[in-house]
Amino acid sequence: MSRTPKYVVISPVRNEGRYIDRTLESVTRQTLPPTEWIIVNDGSTDNTCEQVDSFSYTHSWIRRIERPDRGYDQVGRGVMAAFHAGAEVLSCRDWDFIVKLDGDLSFDEDYFERLLAEFRHRERLGIAGGTSYISVRGQLREEKKPLYYPPGLARTYRSQCYKEIGGPRETLGWDTIDIIDARMHGWNTLRFTDLPIRHLRQVSSRNGLLEGKLRTGRNFYITGYSPLFLIFHCARRCFEYPYIVHSLGILIGYCNALMRREKLVVTAEEKRYLRQLQHRRLLGRFRAEKAVTRGVV
Repeated sequence: MSRTPKYVVISPVRNEGRYIDRTLESVTRQTLPPTEWIIVNDGSTDNTCEQVDSFSYTHSWIRRIERPDRGYDQVGRGVMAAFHAGAEVLSCRDWDFIVKLDGDLSFDEDYFERLLAEFRHRERLGIAGGTSYISVRGQLREEKKPLYYPPGLARTYRSQCYKEIGGPRETLGWDTIDIIDARMHGWNTLRFTDLPIRHLRQVSSRNGLLEGKLRTGRNFYITGYSPLFLIFHCARRCFEYPYIVHSLGILIGYCNALMRREKLVVTAEEKRYLRQLQHRRLLGRFRAEKAVTRGVV
């Protein structure tokens, strides 16, 4: 790509008044700013809108749009419906990259410049992002994900990849499904460890940590997670903060969905692909992660 790439950002937000000023500051300070940033207010009842407006007055590429207040948070489907509402009103139609960005993050001034440079060097990189960290007892700790899994809170899509997978689906588990679909279409997906993202609120904790982990367990079930992989995941997380709450919540959420025989949100082919990926990780043969550490992907 010979010219400077165009990227657009869409942020579905609901009651982010406590954190969104840090996100607004991070984006507006970028050495490579976005062409357009649509912030979709999804029924906020705090001062989120006022904070967004204070920045949009001085940055013409920031625009706030409104969605009716449904009266409650709707993780997954509601967030993605807001995201797609933002995508529909973009003025820029020839963007090279589109970013789904949460409203409770902060990151360095050169974050997007460096991330898009990685895309430029890797022609088959379809979805990417940095690595998220949360403050735990005064120390930053990585929110651990596999290297093929850029965090859903700040995920950047190459335009061609986005079109091929049809964008994120409006469902719980969207952030697993689009990774599966992208890789099934022959795209690479990567999380870069040298691009830190500071997550100002612990993941899945908006309505309480336990409720969030129960939802994560349900998410694991409906996206087709391998039971063997689930057991190893929970066993390993028992020794990490918040210790037993994380693992027990996920196990209960998964088992509840299993007993209710909830409908999966993935196809049989997508489920099979995900489980193959997870089993390879358990066997230590996930070559993409090893290749990334050598810088050859």
